[in-house]
Amino acid sequence: MPATAKNLTYQAFVSSFNKDKISRFYYIYGTEEYLKRKVYNTIVDEVIPKEQRDFDLVIFYGDDCSIVDFLDAVSTRPFLSEEKVVILRKFDSLKTGNQQKIIDFLTQNEIFSIVILIADSFDNRLKIAKQISQLGPIINCRSPYRPEEMLPWINGEINNQNKTIDKDAALLFVNRVEMDYMTAASELEKLLLFSINTKRITVSDVQISTGYSKTYSVFDLLNAVGERDMRKTFIIVENLMDNKETAVFVISMLLRFFVQLWRINALKAKKISDEEIVAKHLADIYTSYRRNHLQYAKRYPLSIIPSIFSILLETDTELKSINLEEALLVERMLFRIFALR
Repeated sequence: MPATAKNLTYQAFVSSFNKDKISRFYYIYGTEEYLKRKVYNTIVDEVIPKEQRDFDLVIFYGDDCSIVDFLDAVSTRPFLSEEKVVILRKFDSLKTGNQQKIIDFLTQNEIFSIVILIADSFDNRLKIAKQISQLGPIINCRSPYRPEEMLPWINGEINNQNKTIDKDAALLFVNRVEMDYMTAASELEKLLLFSINTKRITVSDVQISTGYSKTYSVFDLLNAVGERDMRKTFIIVENLMDNKETAVFVISMLLRFFVQLWRINALKAKKISDEEIVAKHLADIYTSYRRNHLQYAKRYPLSIIPSIFSILLETDTELKSINLEEALLVERMLFRIFALR
């Protein structure tokens, strides 16, 4: 690869990546963790089968890394796969001397692994940067400066799902989401779930997926979910979040709701009549809502309710461990629930 072609943007890397010409070295840097992960996953997916990654994929972290162990890993041959990948994340958190030792070693010795260094920055004025440039491609995964820069990314992601998106719809999407790829990827996941039954994504799909604002209560939310009314559900969710309702409360109410539907379906499986269920088994549901719940239970059969419980639990865990807006996590959770059949 010519020296002038080694400094690549994320999109340039994606468009030029050739699985038959994989380099022995990559340097990935920038502020966008989502894009950096996409780059190294693209490489790993091509060279190591999933079932062999416990043996031939090794990951180190610069803030907790033995240089000796890292150099030993890159010097040994793969155990099961044809290739071995050694990743060093947070490379720029190493002391300058240790960074130089690694680059000198990679420059001067035969390497039996594909080496991927991941950092937040790359200063091409430094001597070490010139050495890195001689080893292999450098991929810049920076945040977008304006929404339109995200258009190639969204078009590529949607094309990978064998779908198309109208130009106006793509433009609306990138102008509605935050200008970071992690958040945008979560919004895109929602859009893809919403449009699961269509090959073409329109402006209307994006408008509904990215939300509206009205005035509703959590009980309206439960009824909309029970009706499987996706459009109304997300109007209500946006309103609840805008009015400072907590995601934990929404999840707890949905859990209670689906426990009720699970109980109704379990009773019906035992051939208990609707009349007996209403009269004897739904004391925790307001009288006027009990027959509505019988109808809702038909839309959520026993076979999918365990998966719904898992989604609720996963989202509750994500609230405590992922730095994303509560509204975004709740909306993604509901899209996943609606996708179950």
